[in-house]
Amino acid sequence: MIPKIYLYTKFIGIPQTQKFYPVIDKKFFQSYDNYINHLFDEQRIISRLFFFKKLTIPTILGQTNQNFEWIIFISSLLPVKYKEFIRSISEKILVIETNQKIISNQELAELHSPKESNYISVRLDDDDGLCIDYFELLLKKYSSNNLLIGSKNILIVTNYEKNLVYSKTTKNFLVSSGFSSKNKHVYDIGGHAKAQYMYSYDLIDKKYPSIQSGGEHTFTKRDHVSNVCLFNLDKFINNEYE
Repeated sequence: MIPKIYLYTKFIGIPQTQKFYPVIDKKFFQSYDNYINHLFDEQRIISRLFFFKKLTIPTILGQTNQNFEWIIFISSLLPVKYKEFIRSISEKILVIETNQKIISNQELAELHSPKESNYISVRLDDDDGLCIDYFELLLKKYSSNNLLIGSKNILIVTNYEKNLVYSKTTKNFLVSSGFSSKNKHVYDIGGHAKAQYMYSYDLIDKKYPSIQSGGEHTFTKRDHVSNVCLFNLDKFINNEYE
């Protein structure tokens, strides 16, 4: 039986504990109100929605393998108009709303757990994307002895002067876009940044299997624009980037 794929996304902002964001200045978390105000800042939401609409939605709903369910976690603190938007996107999306003040990855896993014994769980941020045959590539890795599947050679896309521009990276990013686990919940394997030291893993070896965004809407405000070239989603989908 072909395993089903469960894709998990935290939409806009799910208030989480400090340990899940080790790269952020600890002073930022000394005020819960400051943290929440940042998560749900209107300008940040608008910026993340730009990437969600331009990258995430088309690359997921257009997957060549449609045997998947997309679970999107939202916070009760999210403004109603955005809740309505996310619920209207597709019937393939299950929206789970949480009213917890702070929630951990393990608690997110408890909110939704696959019923099957054979499945693949995938984590994707709401501002990133996957190549159009990513789920097919995951299934090809399913029979190996490795628990985790990550990515390498990703395109990093930034919103720059009203255009999407990209830079390339050839590093192995196990925890980047499309981080996946076989028969184990991707939010229940411990700290993702240390996962490659704890479990056996494989890498999707397509030229550019995923897209990761950067810029002012992220916590770390990463500036990834090393080569200012216009990004074209159709070229990415057709695997035409060299």
